[in-house]
Amino acid sequence: MTDLEALYRAVLEHPDDDTPRLIYADALEDSGNAGRASFIRAHVAADRVPPYDSVAIRFRLHDLPALGDWPLETLPELPAGLNWVEQPFRRGFPAAVEAGDGAAFVAHWRELFAIAPVQELHLDAIPLPNLAGLVECPGLSRIAKFVLREGAIGITAERLLASPHLMRLDDLYVGSQMSTDGTDVAVVRSPAFARLRAFGCRNVRWPEPLFREINRLDHPPRLVKLNLAGNSIGFHLRMDEPDYDDHCFLFERIYDRIGEGLRELCLDENDLGDEGLELLASIRMPSLRSLSLRQTRADWNGLARLSHGGFIPNLVSLDLSGNYLGRRGADLLVEMEPFENLRILNLSGNGLDVDDAFRVGGSEFTVNLALLDLRDNGLSPEGIAELRERFGDRVLA
Repeated sequence: MTDLEALYRAVLEHPDDDTPRLIYADALEDSGNAGRASFIRAHVAADRVPPYDSVAIRFRLHDLPALGDWPLETLPELPAGLNWVEQPFRRGFPAAVEAGDGAAFVAHWRELFAIAPVQELHLDAIPLPNLAGLVECPGLSRIAKFVLREGAIGITAERLLASPHLMRLDDLYVGSQMSTDGTDVAVVRSPAFARLRAFGCRNVRWPEPLFREINRLDHPPRLVKLNLAGNSIGFHLRMDEPDYDDHCFLFERIYDRIGEGLRELCLDENDLGDEGLELLASIRMPSLRSLSLRQTRADWNGLARLSHGGFIPNLVSLDLSGNYLGRRGADLLVEMEPFENLRILNLSGNGLDVDDAFRVGGSEFTVNLALLDLRDNGLSPEGIAELRERFGDRVLA
């Protein structure tokens, strides 16, 4: 075994530790592979900070393109039934795999962990005949992030998330296609849920059971990231149904239970509207740094209401894409008091023209931005060229 191979073995044996990765990068550089070494170092540095940090922004926009990314064709071959996800690199090494129904992971997990420091597992579906083998699989002890892309029925979620091997799990995402009315309740009641730092679910048709179940927990998780995109959350009262709880108040109650340290909140593709943004602004979220409101049926009036939120001055990243704010939204942004901490603003898909883009890009509101996303606004090539000439690479258009 060469020194380089021994150092790589240390990366495999200590996947949570950055030190072996950086030592391996030094050895790569000494052996003449400076490009791969820089790739690992840049990945590690970006992973140590939130995605809205200036280091992470520079990594995505400048460092990674300059490095050319690491060629996907150089990825190691995996055992049958296992595949790398589309973007598999985590902290400089390929670490995220997909395993279909889970059978291939159960059969080949030892081989897999001898190939790469895998910590992220994506599954499409888990047939009941496969469930017991997956629950009892010792390989789950390496998994920190679980993605159930098509969701799961309640009994599957209940048994899987009770696995004694999932002690390292701190990030869970549950999709929609196979999820049933009992899935969200089973997830929240599971032993794994209390240990999570990041959670996401999609297409909970009526979010009240999810919210109420979280509110009942004796030991709720202390989440840093919460992704509730595409969950039929409408922040409005249904006066024709007296027993129907307003989603906003339900969300506010669960926020009191799980949100003290919440730094990233995604509410994309929910029917919030202007009233929803006003109610959202009323919730006290002192730790919030990143808020995503893509396609939430908000217009310039909703933006005006949101701007009064107590958490707004602390935001570092704000995504308002796909809301068609138009010229009145641009006017409002130009007139608003600057968000002094804001570094990322996404206004893609908002019906802005070149004049709007120039006014927003040159306003005091955006003076501290590291990234202003103006893509998908139908800007002409000439207008885009002018924007890049004036604002440089801090503007995406």
